[in-house]
Amino acid sequence: MRIAILGAVGNAGRLLAQQLAPELDDRAELLLVGRRDAPLAALCEQINHQAGRTLAHTACADLSDLPRMHAVLAGTQLVVVTAALGEHTAPLAALVLEIGADWLDIMLSTPAKWQALTALAPAMTQQGRCFITDGGFHPGLPAAMARWAANRMDTLTQAEIYAALRIDWQAGSLSDATLAEALDEFTAFDMHIWAQGRRRRLNLFALPRFTFAVPIGQKACTPMPLGEMQALIAAIPTLQRANFYIAGFSPLCDWLLLPAIVMLTRCGARTLALRTLRHMLTHYASSPPPHQLEITLMAEGRVAKDNVSMTLSLSGSDPYLMTVLPTIACIRQWLSDPPFPPGLHHQAMIVEPERFFDDLHHTTLTLSSRVTSLTE
Repeated sequence: MRIAILGAVGNAGRLLAQQLAPELDDRAELLLVGRRDAPLAALCEQINHQAGRTLAHTACADLSDLPRMHAVLAGTQLVVVTAALGEHTAPLAALVLEIGADWLDIMLSTPAKWQALTALAPAMTQQGRCFITDGGFHPGLPAAMARWAANRMDTLTQAEIYAALRIDWQAGSLSDATLAEALDEFTAFDMHIWAQGRRRRLNLFALPRFTFAVPIGQKACTPMPLGEMQALIAAIPTLQRANFYIAGFSPLCDWLLLPAIVMLTRCGARTLALRTLRHMLTHYASSPPPHQLEITLMAEGRVAKDNVSMTLSLSGSDPYLMTVLPTIACIRQWLSDPPFPPGLHHQAMIVEPERFFDDLHHTTLTLSSRVTSLTE
């Protein structure tokens, strides 16, 4: 059984390979795919040394070179995409289908990506292949947290998830493709939320404030549209409120620079928008130590005759670990029986949430939960 990691020497890809390798048994093979021979070879040597066997192999290939990618990926059972693909998403996904492999990506949740994969969804089901998208942290965790609460309640009526990132964005290490993906996500900004059982527009000057743990503290949070949250609402019709919110960068970034970047994009000045975005992340968005990321669910519903609230929080100090460890928890379930059903799925909607968060509890991330009765 072979698992291929595309973009294996990127920030997330390298860490995923290092963290996934100890999970694999003697029958497994890890294929590291990237564009640079020397970093691939160094990573491969490190993994094999730690494994005490030849677990990892390398293949140098450009993701846009489809004939080369076909030769490299032939015989693979799972392709994990950690690199931003942009316009290459559709042809590469079709290639993965053609070779008979499953798919898991940790790309940002952009309309272009979802449109490309949705077009192939009937073929995925017909050919018995499982494609998992929106893996990682956000997307990847919010709807899974809500499903965790739903399993503990008779009726789930509210699932509000808040996230904040106090990090060094290391903008100089971000690839142009990753920045382009982030720009697409910002451009898809939408102020609508799910409240009182319907879609409503949120006033920009009435953003909810949430108090995160130290060192983040209280922050104004902006709604962020995620496909998994739409899927969650469709799956749990009792939900009256269900939204994902994220804290912004800083007042300067949120109220001046980001709107200007989005305007430049919509006016056709995409190259200038990308340069401005990199400059913003480098000079104005990063936070000094200590660094922290947090995502917290605030859920309400009923258990028997009692009204209850539930919270579930996950936090860590490394943004790449916060992305990679949930992805590995998903891969663990992909490896086990029964297999995931064929078709196109969000990570947050296909994992079994109890096992998923139990796995995360046994990592370097901090997981906590609380149940409170609201019935007098």
